Amino acid sequence: MKKLLLLLSMGSIGLSASAQVLKQSRVMSPAPSRVTMNRNVAQKTEDAPLGGHGSVGYRTTAPTFYTQTFAAGLPGTWSAVASSGPGSWHWTTVASTSTYHLPALASTTASNGWMIFDSDSLSTACSCMPSGYLQSEPISCTGHPTVRLNFQELYRNFYDSCVIFVSTNAAFTGATRFPIAYNASLSANQMSPNPQTVHVNITSVAAGAPAVYIRFMYYGHLGGAYSWQIDDVSLSELDPHDVAIDRSSMVSNTGVYGSTIFNTPLQFANTDAFDPLTVVANMGANAETSPMSVNIYQGTSTTPVYTQTTSTYSAVNGVDSVAEFGATTPFTPTAVASYYAAFAANLATDADMTNNYDTAFFNVTDTTWSQLPPGVSLGGYYVHRASPGLSYMQGTRFDIPATAAADTISGFGVGFSSSSVATGAGKVAVQLYSLHDGETSWTFQGTSVYRSLTAADYSTSTTLNWAYFPIDVPGSGGWSQLMVQPSTTYAAVVQTNNVTTNLVILAANNPVPAGFSGYLGQSDSSYNTGSISDFGATLATGLTTIPAVRLYFGHPSTTLAVADVNAGTLTSFANPNPATDEVKIVFTKADASEATINITNSVGQVVATQKVNGQTNGTVTFNTGVLPSGIYFYSVMSNGVRSTGRVVVAH
Repeated sequence: MKKLLLLLSMGSIGLSASAQVLKQSRVMSPAPSRVTMNRNVAQKTEDAPLGGHGSVGYRTTAPTFYTQTFAAGLPGTWSAVASSGPGSWHWTTVASTSTYHLPALASTTASNGWMIFDSDSLSTACSCMPSGYLQSEPISCTGHPTVRLNFQELYRNFYDSCVIFVSTNAAFTGATRFPIAYNASLSANQMSPNPQTVHVNITSVAAGAPAVYIRFMYYGHLGGAYSWQIDDVSLSELDPHDVAIDRSSMVSNTGVYGSTIFNTPLQFANTDAFDPLTVVANMGANAETSPMSVNIYQGTSTTPVYTQTTSTYSAVNGVDSVAEFGATTPFTPTAVASYYAAFAANLATDADMTNNYDTAFFNVTDTTWSQLPPGVSLGGYYVHRASPGLSYMQGTRFDIPATAAADTISGFGVGFSSSSVATGAGKVAVQLYSLHDGETSWTFQGTSVYRSLTAADYSTSTTLNWAYFPIDVPGSGGWSQLMVQPSTTYAAVVQTNNVTTNLVILAANNPVPAGFSGYLGQSDSSYNTGSISDFGATLATGLTTIPAVRLYFGHPSTTLAVADVNAGTLTSFANPNPATDEVKIVFTKADASEATINITNSVGQVVATQKVNGQTNGTVTFNTGVLPSGIYFYSVMSNGVRSTGRVVVAH
């Protein structure tokens, strides 16, 4: 039977409802199974070229001398063979109909069909290891001193594999095996972009050969897998010089694991060292020493606040060579703002410059710390599964730099999947644990209020919603427990109590370039028994995706320190923060009495106000596009109780 993992659809957040269990946890670890959702990878969402080709030193891309688009079916000169199991390669114009199907391949010529190997054997589950190959007709490579195989694909990895075999005889005697480097780099449940263009250098076998045969070989897994879809197969010569970059990111090397940079509070960012990284692949015929550059821009400025160059050596067929820019001169932001880093491979003789540019976006905030990429979700993790029953604490680690100032956590945000079900009488909270440098076990620091969840707390297929969990000050032992300290790692984890329904936290894949140890943006998991004593050093385990759990900062009014949310407390937070065109003030209070929400400037003048009535949980939206950039304060007042906070307006 196939793995029981939650399968996500292809929406901008990507959600759905079927369940699967990650077999690696069961088979390779003596601990109870940890359950994750399938991930829907959406890499390079901001990869438009930032510069032109220029007019000197470039050459046209090597011409294509063979093309197969699978128009109207499997070509009669090609063959599809099942090696084991009931499935095989077949032609299609629609997505698979299997239980764990992927979207339709979005190839260049998808309208006329493509080829797919569906490991679910066309919706028929099996306990076998389905495998099979798609074999080309004989292709003449006479007169071509170099040969590159090109095709477009959509592939999600489980524990299966797909490789290329190339031979100069139809029987494939003495055939040469070529791995698909990109696919081999995917972790379990990670998916390629749709489509992913693959280039494989097959010169060693195919150069000058009068007849070349190619096999696309898929090896399934005993527990099942997903599918491999390919289209637009072609052969061309290699360009003499062709490097490409992707998976660019900003990384903090603080702590044991470090983390990627997406939303980081200024009080931590301006004491930390941000390291820009990009991954380099060499698809040309020659080894290269490619000059690389990165420019970081603040807001809408066209003048970089950071510029750095380096050189990266790439062997022929080299992939995942990391260009690291901040090893000696890191970037240290000094202002609350949105930033983007523009990366470039500046190889003057490169034949194709369209893949030489990439970007990474990140924010320095006043109140929010989140490692989840904005607007991108690739799956999620179960916190509780109803049947068969399973519960885990899931959360995210945050490393405080040694030179940072202490600050107080005022609440938590959690992004729940739409496949979650309202918890009814069950309660959910976020707990905070600490691990100071030199310590060997986690220490409980504090907790949010426990509360039931409704559909309003969950994200949709297109919107990432952050469910708010205010601090339970009495339950935490006072505000001092919630003040994060330098040289300390914190884990904010979601805890359930008497939850009997499916509850899933969204997660995002985190790029971990080769050559860097650990998981950047390390997340943690533990038993979920309702006890705080089970989150120990021996049970907290690294997950390869980042759960959507974030921290809010800024000490609230003293009113919050004397009551919990069920006994008169008024809590609030601003989102987004920093704000550009608008800000939403989200509040929770004990009754439905009238509330007044004010925005004031730094000298105490009220610049905007609204009143609401009949709501215990509400959201008020203010237009910040008309306000000058700067720091403002919001307040929510009801029944003599006030909740205040800061919001930054940055245009």
